[in-house]
Amino acid sequence: MNFKMLKKMQSRQDRTFNATLGSFMLAAMLFICTGCPSVAPTPTPADTFKITGVSLPGTLQVTFGSSYTLTAKGFKTGDFVLFISSADTTLQYKANLTSAAETSVVFDIPTDMKSGSYKLYACRGTKRISLGTIAVTIAADVSVPDKDGMTVKGVVYCGGKGVANVPVSDGVEVTTTDAKGIYYLPSAKKYGYVFITIPKNYEPTVTASIPQFFKELQYAANVVEQCDFELFQTDNSKYMLIAMADIHLANRNNDISQFQTDFLNEVSAEISSRKASGLKTYILTLGDETWDAYWYSNNYRLPDWLNTIGSVGAPVFNIMGNHDNDPYCTDDLEASAQFRKYVGPSYYSFNLGDCHYVVLDDIVYINTGGSQGTIGDRNYAATVTEDQLQWMQKDLDLVADKSTPIFVAMHIQMHNTPSALSNGEQLTSYRVSNASRLLAMTNSFSNVQYLTGHTHTNSYFDCKATDAAVTNSTIERNIAGVCATWWWTGKITGNHICLDGSQGGYGVFDIDGKSAHYRYKSMLYDDDYQFRTYDRNTIQLTADKYVPSGSSDNKTEFASYVSDYGSASSANQVIINVFNFEKGASLKVTEDGRELSVTRFSGKDPLHIISYEAARLNSGTSPTSGFVTETNVHMFKCTASSPSTTLVITLTEPNGDVFTQTMTRPKEFSAAMK
Repeated sequence: MNFKMLKKMQSRQDRTFNATLGSFMLAAMLFICTGCPSVAPTPTPADTFKITGVSLPGTLQVTFGSSYTLTAKGFKTGDFVLFISSADTTLQYKANLTSAAETSVVFDIPTDMKSGSYKLYACRGTKRISLGTIAVTIAADVSVPDKDGMTVKGVVYCGGKGVANVPVSDGVEVTTTDAKGIYYLPSAKKYGYVFITIPKNYEPTVTASIPQFFKELQYAANVVEQCDFELFQTDNSKYMLIAMADIHLANRNNDISQFQTDFLNEVSAEISSRKASGLKTYILTLGDETWDAYWYSNNYRLPDWLNTIGSVGAPVFNIMGNHDNDPYCTDDLEASAQFRKYVGPSYYSFNLGDCHYVVLDDIVYINTGGSQGTIGDRNYAATVTEDQLQWMQKDLDLVADKSTPIFVAMHIQMHNTPSALSNGEQLTSYRVSNASRLLAMTNSFSNVQYLTGHTHTNSYFDCKATDAAVTNSTIERNIAGVCATWWWTGKITGNHICLDGSQGGYGVFDIDGKSAHYRYKSMLYDDDYQFRTYDRNTIQLTADKYVPSGSSDNKTEFASYVSDYGSASSANQVIINVFNFEKGASLKVTEDGRELSVTRFSGKDPLHIISYEAARLNSGTSPTSGFVTETNVHMFKCTASSPSTTLVITLTEPNGDVFTQTMTRPKEFSAAMK
């Protein structure tokens, strides 16, 4: 079948053409492009060959196996053209010349070439000359006619051929592609985009780390437009998924520098190492990439986030957080418009290997008092809208294998952070208003994990314990923040620590088929740094010691934050903060080979108290109420026989991981401690 619907591609969007004109206009466009302004070749030594008169289009849209005529002088028989990917220099495609005239050459498009940005070179033997940079789009050889009542249509293709059974949605309607990869949607275009659910063992084009599984719609609801999606086959049955919550970049507190130095450098190196071993990595944010309060005053908004994360070296799937809304808007749909415009859909789904991921936006932005030029209260409701719930049900209905691992990712935690224990079990309630309905929708699957952020703390929930209707294996992982305490502690003490005492970090899943192995990764620490130990004998939080430069009011205020650590102790008690403590995990402490009794309790982490509250008061500033140390239920204590014995602490995770620390006592307490 001849390709009759080549469309003039723009960045992140398609332009629709009437079916009656498309076959003529688009075929002509490929040759009109050769009349674009010339691109000067890179200067070369005198003993090399010369190519002049180059006319290179900014975008080249072709089908597999088709020929392209390049306007240029100086080519000879035996020369060839080399495409080198701008994003990955190991991705190179050689195109031999099929003819060489005085002012032009013809070459065939390599049959295995991928769409993307390329640097184009003229080659003669071992010598090459740069001809410029070109964006190449490999389109499917499929014509999509109009159909009554259908306002959005297109084809999903790989290697120039349609891919069948790919879900396609506009956020309301859901359909699947037919045997030729064609889809139709009767879309009212409410959300302004169309997206596909990436199928197993495929990937879309990735631009600046953002997978291009979505297209922005351009016209009114009654105008038919075509949006095509290109996929590439890959084996992603085994991969690493990084779940990063609460980045809160706002161009303050040295946040961008800290993020680039601590997170990007660390993660990019890990991604490169895995890539060299043939393993894939994907990143899933959990919302609050930016900070709405500072969008306009500090000039850091969603496009800036994309620029910052664009160099990470792995596909990034973004989730909307409450701080990713426009603070001038009071309507939820309007407030989230910039996220949809610059980042992508606010809810969608995708498959990686054998796992199915559902991304939700569980924030209804209210923003009382907001208006153009005025930031409102930035308040919101924690709920999943009815449109999303209906779409989610349609999406899950297409997952026939109920043993498929389901990951539901959203920003606000489904359960409130527990602050108390009863008979050793954590007490909690729902934070998201319709959490029970979400759990009911995923109850038919045997393996479900909800991934959330928002709290800047680590918590683990067995959903059977909170909802009697849950009969399957469903858990929630509430993952602590990359920004920790909004980048404050890293700036003022160098100790990047979250409200519950967890080190600032992110979640890591090693996925192999349907098996998911999880660990929490503290930034700038080894993988085995899973807990911190305290020698209570060395802790006494006094204003004279920790707020020496503060005013008398600052010192008085400090007393309200010290919790149980204001007085000295000689009881030889040891406190252990386990950052990620799951059901089925165990903590063992031995002293000279003798096992000590360990008790779990709810309490505050003393290191966070001196890293944030004390540090702010010492600078003469009261702490922000939402940033102060929180009570958590992953604290443990035991009592040693003397103040100077050495303890061996062993954490055994239910997944089989074992982490051991040797604690030499007495252990100094300070902001620089590990």
